[in-house]
Amino acid sequence: MGSIVAFDVLSFFAPESRLHTLVTIGSPLGLPLVLSRIAAQYKTKPRGKKEMVTPPGIYGNWFNMYDILDRITLGYNLSRKYEFNRHAIRPRDFAVVNDYHNHEGEHNPHKSYGYLRTEELTRVLVDFLANAE
Repeated sequence: MGSIVAFDVLSFFAPESRLHTLVTIGSPLGLPLVLSRIAAQYKTKPRGKKEMVTPPGIYGNWFNMYDILDRITLGYNLSRKYEFNRHAIRPRDFAVVNDYHNHEGEHNPHKSYGYLRTEELTRVLVDFLANAE
């Protein structure tokens, strides 16, 4: 739900906000139901098309981490769903392996702890911190 709230705020409630980097993990923003709800908030373009657009204030990167076994993301690549914003930014998808297992050994590929331990997310964070102004 965090990525849905962040997307709504950045797109509709505070579109003037400037954000260098957005990282989404296990995001449901590619699910058809979620897409249709967001699309309903956009004005219809010519010929009735509603384009899903990256929030206008993201000017550096949007990194999206997903596990194909995560039942919330269902392996949807957000880069195929969201158009470039005015800064030429759209999601960059990273398929990761979320290896989280609870104390009973049950695998939960949607758990944030597993996403936070992935090599791909670590690399994104290290690069971001190394280039912070």
